[in-house]
Amino acid sequence: MILSLSPPGLHHLGVEQMRRLARTVNEYAATLRATHPARYGHFASVPMPDVDGTLVEIAYALVKLGAEGIQLMTSYGERYPGHRDFAPVMDELNRRKALVFVHPLAPVCCAPSLAWIQPALFEFTQDTNRCVFSPLFTGTLARFPDVRFIFCHSGAAVPVLAGRAAALGFDREFADKMPNGIDYELRKLHYDVALQANRPALAALCLRLNIAGSARQRFSVWYVSRRHSWPRGIWAKAWRSRSHLSRQR
Repeated sequence: MILSLSPPGLHHLGVEQMRRLARTVNEYAATLRATHPARYGHFASVPMPDVDGTLVEIAYALVKLGAEGIQLMTSYGERYPGHRDFAPVMDELNRRKALVFVHPLAPVCCAPSLAWIQPALFEFTQDTNRCVFSPLFTGTLARFPDVRFIFCHSGAAVPVLAGRAAALGFDREFADKMPNGIDYELRKLHYDVALQANRPALAALCLRLNIAGSARQRFSVWYVSRRHSWPRGIWAKAWRSRSHLSRQR
């Protein structure tokens, strides 16, 4: 089981508070991991959008604490992972070939508009869409190819919107940012399927990967606290490609 911090994360705090709390969370998770090494691992929290503090915590968590990876949130205020302010963080993650788990939250831009509906229904997934397209169309995914991103919930609507982006000519419009095209960059990403155990969501993910001809299909399966029925046909198709699958538990 991989431990990570749930939304809203730390970014609503002051800089020093973020740094202290990130360190406290990470050291506690490391203690649990050391006590039960066969049971727990952890993705380290970082004090984003504080870039300097984040660089320090990445090194501490990965080197001293032995964290399996780093956790980011989909957005920090109105800035997403592809924002130029975060380039030093992406450069460091790329240098370390880090595994980076990106969890969604309710974005500041839109969540208040329908505040009476639980944001996990659509605000989380919409922010995942923005989060994926931010590094895609800013060229972050192409510039930092060794960062191993895991995005939640089957990539939200990204498998569907990727086809729309191609139809609208975004491959050509952003050719300087992603010279190998949209599908090439999206095939490098990993996806968990928490709360997306339904046929349309998994079909979209599988079909998008298959249509793209990927030889690197990977599913990171996270165990959540609710019971789901898993569509047998969809998983049978994935299981036939099990040599390309990896599981994150």
